[in-house]
Amino acid sequence: MGFFDIKAICINCEKEVGLNRFTTAEGDLCSDCHKLCGYNMNTPINIKTMTDIQRDIAENDKEKKALSKFTPTKKIGKIIGLGNFIEFDEEKKQWLIPDGFLGGKKTPNIYNFDDILEYELLEDGDTVIKGGVGSAIAEGILFGGEHSVMGGITAGKKSKKSINSLKIKITVNDSRKPAEYINLIKYRIKIKSSIYIASYRLAQEVLSILGKIQKENDHKSLSEQ
Repeated sequence: MGFFDIKAICINCEKEVGLNRFTTAEGDLCSDCHKLCGYNMNTPINIKTMTDIQRDIAENDKEKKALSKFTPTKKIGKIIGLGNFIEFDEEKKQWLIPDGFLGGKKTPNIYNFDDILEYELLEDGDTVIKGGVGSAIAEGILFGGEHSVMGGITAGKKSKKSINSLKIKITVNDSRKPAEYINLIKYRIKIKSSIYIASYRLAQEVLSILGKIQKENDHKSLSEQ
């Protein structure tokens, strides 16, 4: 059957479907099964095989169950009502980045603390601060005072009056999605603005927690050797 045939059979649930379907490498997939897989409009559905679909349905179901058990003990964000940027479950040693509207959670990836390999603060694509396995960000930079992230970075920006983006990149041990991003600023803004200053304070808070997690990971790694 071709895509423009009025009716087709879903290769997963074998139900008859109309034009509201998705064409995979091995046949048509109904919208319900497409949702069960956790796919979106950016998913390369045309290369998915039946084996991929069954695996993705099982993985998505597993992730939903994990999300229902995720209990955040710390949330960072809520700047001008935009929702949470990142959440931590310190009891289970897990974290996630909300992927829904205003900090809601649809199908976010849940990571363990020891999945973190590296993290960096990027301003207009340039690395401002970086930390990761086996390397430590100086506590003086992270934990306040005149040498904080905000004070230390802006000191060398006398000629720079605005930026276009500010984000935190977290590299993780996951081949499917090797990096997660926290977008703090996504549009041109003056560096003297209150939003810029507040965004850097949020960045400092996130980096401080990631630095503490990194120390725990390094200590755990040494104790296991």
